[in-house]
Amino acid sequence: MFAKFATTAMLGLFLTTPVVFAKGKTEGATAYKPMDAAPADNFEAPTTEHLDKVASWRIKGSASRNISSASGSMSSEYQALVQRVNTMKTAQELDTYLETLEKDLKASKEKPADYVYVATLLTSLRPLRSIAWRSMGLAGQSVATQQKIMDTLRSAYTKSTVLPVENWDLFVDFVSQPLPGATQKFTQESELQKYIATEVYNGVAASYNRLSTVDFGKIPGNSIVWDQQLNFGSTSFPDQLDRYREITPVEHALLLARMNKLMYRIATFSAYSAKDAIKIEREIKLRYGVEAGASWLHLVKSDGLTRQEKVNIIQQKKYAQSQTLNAAGKMWMGRAYQHLKGYVDYYETAYKLSKNSSRSQASFVDVEFVKLHDRELSLMVKNMKALVYGDNRETGESVVQSSITGETARVNVKNFFANPPQDLKTLLPTSFDQGPKEIKAEVDGKNLSYPNLRNGQAQAWSTQAYSNLFPELKNDSQGTKVLQKAKVISGVRGGDSVLGQFIHPFVK
Repeated sequence: MFAKFATTAMLGLFLTTPVVFAKGKTEGATAYKPMDAAPADNFEAPTTEHLDKVASWRIKGSASRNISSASGSMSSEYQALVQRVNTMKTAQELDTYLETLEKDLKASKEKPADYVYVATLLTSLRPLRSIAWRSMGLAGQSVATQQKIMDTLRSAYTKSTVLPVENWDLFVDFVSQPLPGATQKFTQESELQKYIATEVYNGVAASYNRLSTVDFGKIPGNSIVWDQQLNFGSTSFPDQLDRYREITPVEHALLLARMNKLMYRIATFSAYSAKDAIKIEREIKLRYGVEAGASWLHLVKSDGLTRQEKVNIIQQKKYAQSQTLNAAGKMWMGRAYQHLKGYVDYYETAYKLSKNSSRSQASFVDVEFVKLHDRELSLMVKNMKALVYGDNRETGESVVQSSITGETARVNVKNFFANPPQDLKTLLPTSFDQGPKEIKAEVDGKNLSYPNLRNGQAQAWSTQAYSNLFPELKNDSQGTKVLQKAKVISGVRGGDSVLGQFIHPFVK
């Protein structure tokens, strides 16, 4: 499944956990060394001229999914790449070949566009080499965390037993086995964080920069053939039907949008300290009885933890440095904002292309489906642009409206990223429902009791912490309006795509 992994595997492997609960620290480690890496100067936001050029391309692909002649339009370099990948048996072979591809792409600019495109997607995988194995040094302190990683890897292996994906096991081996030059395990959260902020981020940025220069207007048919044997192996599609798909300008714009979103997530992940994160998670799990020894049994909560109890654990003084802004944190948040704009710009471009293109059954995106849902998608694009850029581009402020309740919220995303919280923990709730834990009632003549699920639920938040995002909160001394603003964002089409990461883990 190389195509999907090139832009999503990194996210799936180590960025799916909310920031507050990122994985962590190993026992016996030396004094904690904060992550000090700053973002490299390797990203340029797409210009209006460039976006207009991409939006001018049109789909001229096949009207049929049985494009049996597609192999004839594939360059010899591209065909050789497919054949080479399909003959690989070991992770070491894949690693060596990806290194060769990287050198080849850097050495010559006169390469066929389809070869450059696919080779670039594949080399995006290289920063993932041995990443799961190297992270075991961190997971070792928590049995539950290590078990989760191992279960995930074993589950991935089982896919090749029920799906025709010959190349799947090769990729799992690539991330889970020690490879030459990748044998040093991470011993602190900051080491993994720095690797992601440097090697992974720079690898994605390099691939993004190369792909963004591909001119589909100069490619015959304005599309690149995708050979699905890269996904399913050399014995797949024996009758050739559905073997070939097309990467059209629509898919190209969506890919660049998703790569910006991935770099955005890496940037926000790199902005804040991961110190003590695994300790926090482990302490919460201990309250559920996970890994709890005899000395912890009296603290086990058979009925689970309320929101207040979880926040109390996170806010302990011993975890004061966790989730505070790193030395270069403000720079990373500034870079994150640039990627957020890139994501929205390319998403809008893909939308425009879909509206103005004819259907190609061999492409991945069905433009007719897009046209059918034009009202919803146009509103989503409009809202994302308003949130990220602001109705007033100088101040960055915008007013958005919930499609569900009709309520509005004044938002300033630009200001939030320019002046990020010094401590993400300040975004957590500050006041909770103090009602009884159980409610007594007489039902059918019986005196019964049942859990009060509202007990311990969040009621208020720090208005100071949220005022850079929601300017109206400066007048809310009680902090109760934060929830209302969060609900508005959730009801705005496209709202969660822009702000979900900084709202859902905290406002609930």
